[in-house]
Amino acid sequence: MGINVLVVDDSDVIRNMILKTLRLAEVSIGTVFEASNGREALDIIESNWVDLVLADINMPIMDGIEMLQKLRADEQYLELPVIIVTTEGATERISELEAAGVCAYVRKPFTPERIRDVVDSVTSSLPAGETAIATLQAAFTEVLEQFVLMDGAPAGTDLPEPSSSGESLLNASMTFTGPISGVMTVAAPHSVCVEMAANAMGVDPEDEDAVWKAGDALSEVLNMTCGALTIDLEPDRPTDLAPPLVVAMERAEWEHLAQSSSTIGFEVEGRPVLVSCTLRPRR
Repeated sequence: MGINVLVVDDSDVIRNMILKTLRLAEVSIGTVFEASNGREALDIIESNWVDLVLADINMPIMDGIEMLQKLRADEQYLELPVIIVTTEGATERISELEAAGVCAYVRKPFTPERIRDVVDSVTSSLPAGETAIATLQAAFTEVLEQFVLMDGAPAGTDLPEPSSSGESLLNASMTFTGPISGVMTVAAPHSVCVEMAANAMGVDPEDEDAVWKAGDALSEVLNMTCGALTIDLEPDRPTDLAPPLVVAMERAEWEHLAQSSSTIGFEVEGRPVLVSCTLRPRR
């Protein structure tokens, strides 16, 4: 699942150039938002999930520094990564940006490699520590065993692929906000989701209800896994979970998700499942 990006600049040309450079840099992009000033940007952030902001400094109505100051004044946006893209390089200006809470800055002109490196430095996947990864693995396998009565185990470094190129795939994703915020995704072949539904309802996999409820079952597996992970990471501080969204998935999207550093592959009853968790970094 790609990151949702907000590009803030009063120049249409610069906004398009930034987006083109992000794609050339092979940054995984989900939804793209655009704003021509800081005020528009704040309105977008308040009503949409945004994972990353790239903003200019000098803009009419509200400049980049004021926008950043207002963001950091709101506790729920303290960890939202903001990269300033600017032609300025004065020491005083950089100090002002750092005081306002900028995560990084990029000087124009820039290369795709530079953009990729900076984006990678300010976005984070599940913490790389063995304890955090083990927590996600344990949460997912526990949900499999207790809710859908299926055995699953991490697949290791070689992430599994669907056995048949023609098999349909499902992708369930959800956001969560609180002391930790982020996005979690679970992707699985449709046949695995049907078996999840059948086991949860106590019917045969051939039962029509199991087939129709395959997406619902994957959604609940995701919801329970995300809830268990956030409780384990922050046991005394509640996290809000948004309703999961389940969609059909193309084979190319599966392969892209499998290549993400935030993805863990599982073998579930001998079949592949991908679990991805991306967290906003703590400042």
